[in-house]
Amino acid sequence: MRYLTPCFLLMLMLVLPGASPANDPLARGEEIAREAERRDKGFVDSISSVEMILTDSSGGEARRYLTIKTFEREKAGDGHKSLVIFHEPLDVKGTTLLTHGEIFEADQQWLYLPALKRVKRVPSSNKAGPFMASEFSYEDMLPPEVERYTHRYLGEVRCGDMRCFKIERTPKDKDSGYDKQIAYLDAEEYRLQRVDYFDRKQTHFKTLFFKDYVQYQDRFWRAESMTMVNHRSGKTTYLIWGAFAFQNGFTDADFSRVAMRQ
Repeated sequence: MRYLTPCFLLMLMLVLPGASPANDPLARGEEIAREAERRDKGFVDSISSVEMILTDSSGGEARRYLTIKTFEREKAGDGHKSLVIFHEPLDVKGTTLLTHGEIFEADQQWLYLPALKRVKRVPSSNKAGPFMASEFSYEDMLPPEVERYTHRYLGEVRCGDMRCFKIERTPKDKDSGYDKQIAYLDAEEYRLQRVDYFDRKQTHFKTLFFKDYVQYQDRFWRAESMTMVNHRSGKTTYLIWGAFAFQNGFTDADFSRVAMRQ
């Protein structure tokens, strides 16, 4: 046979060992991450009220109330935008975090401090820093764009009464505070159930749990309870999300540095 037809080559690729995502952990990990992303596309924008509860190792507690808005950008190369606005207590009222997620460039974040009446840029070197004294870092407030990580499939495990995909996510950003993250997504709906965070010394020091998922518009799943546990300090931050509202007519202007001051 002097040459192979294109159809025969395609068939050969499908049957050769190691040619399919199932036999390639990186390809399979990317495939799962892309499917999770695909299922959440099209929400356009959202808004939700959030209660943040900070607890320390001795049981001390502080509560904060805020609003979180998100905006889905469809232009190639653009990530999502978000705006976090604190309302209570009085000492944090008006504090606002603006995030512009990027696909192929460095993400951008700005913090508005009403006491100083100024907007300051959050430097990339400060991504690992705690956000508003919580166990969430500034990096944790970035949208989970697939392009931000390499994904490696580690197998299928049990998550309570569910089957979960276990994925190793390695940040591509050299300024990331994490060496890697181990994410667990349920195999039925591709929803995050848990994320283990490892610092640059490869120590597992934080875990984020997602609970109480609610489906909106027969499509979009949102966890109404998130718990970030710091195994090193013994502190925990809870996020209790109120009912989400989608497709509110937000525009880019609602996620600008001017909007932060309003």
